[in-house]
Amino acid sequence: ILRSYTGYYDLFSELLQNALDAVEKRMTEGTLQAGEGRIWVTIDLQKHAVQVTDNGCAMDLQQMRQFLRPNFSFKSGLVSRGSKGVGATYLGYGFNSLQISSRFDTKTYSGLIENGRAWVDDSTGTVSRPRIVPSEPHDGPFETIDRGTSITIRLKGDNIRPRDLAWYQA
Repeated sequence: ILRSYTGYYDLFSELLQNALDAVEKRMTEGTLQAGEGRIWVTIDLQKHAVQVTDNGCAMDLQQMRQFLRPNFSFKSGLVSRGSKGVGATYLGYGFNSLQISSRFDTKTYSGLIENGRAWVDDSTGTVSRPRIVPSEPHDGPFETIDRGTSITIRLKGDNIRPRDLAWYQA
């Protein structure tokens, strides 16, 4: 899965595509009207972090437990932006820090997975398999939405692409 992502913009593409799909899904459910869908993108050059927040369909607890599974997708029916179920796996294991918060039916679920890429690249067996651990919910736009998801990727560690957000074409 990680080898199929070779571009510097893949990180942004996956985050934005998933946010767009979530907003569109909520609109088809009828709980969000045309023009009410929102996506916020925050790029923090000093912290080497990208955060994308949407007010889309969100994930319930079961989906939060499964969203990093490879070749597993919550998307069904006619899908315009991919449904192979590898994008979240790439985000969780292609980088070393992914924080996620999702608000669904008045409940908020938040977790952090670290060292995903380090575990994938480990040839010595010394890096433990990463697990999602509870974390504080996202701040910023996520605090204001009634429903949706926020994901932050922090660029740290080796063998990640992009390595940082200060590269000259960013």
